[in-house]
Amino acid sequence: MQLKKFLVILAIMAPLEAIAQRLPDNVVPDHYSLTFTPDLRNATFSGQETIEVRVIHPGNSVTLN
Repeated sequence: MQLKKFLVILAIMAPLEAIAQRLPDNVVPDHYSLTFTPDLRNATFSGQETIEVRVIHPGNSVTLN
């Protein structure tokens, strides 16, 4: 039951987080590679993300959240 609540909350929160986390205009993502490892017993998960990007024009920094 707790896992179901967790997944519902995650599904609701994911779009809200995506709105706030954007790359700058000069950086365009070409490919995302995502790996999730669920731990159903403890209702947790871990993961890894790799983003391949194209830099359209030079900038001073790129900030990822």
